[in-house]
Amino acid sequence: KLNRSQLTKKLDRIFSKYIRLRDSRSGMCTCITCSTLKDYKEMHAGHFIRRGCRTTRWDEKNVHAQCPRCNTYCYGEQAKYLIELEKRYGREEVDELMRKERKYDSSSYVKISNPELREMIEFYKNKIKEYEYYK
Repeated sequence: KLNRSQLTKKLDRIFSKYIRLRDSRSGMCTCITCSTLKDYKEMHAGHFIRRGCRTTRWDEKNVHAQCPRCNTYCYGEQAKYLIELEKRYGREEVDELMRKERKYDSSSYVKISNPELREMIEFYKNKIKEYEYYK
């Protein structure tokens, strides 16, 4: 049995792999902010809204393949990330992500349970299997 911290780390690892596979074509990813092309294994799963925000941490619209330079050294290139998110999903979806962030910062946030974390781990493991099968 894994504790909460271990479940979170496991989900982060599996979700990251899923995002990078989702955003790849023939194993290659394009960075959402600078368009650099790299093998999916060399990319990060970059978050638009900070990873510490649990309401968007594992939200697929909040996380995309991003090169290590943009994600780490350029602090996520937030302005460029915002522009790309609006192109992909529209302003309403971006506003919804920001509402989720505000919810996390308020007292109305409901903590994700350990069984829910386990469920998400299984869900993304299965999605990874589908991507690996079709690619």
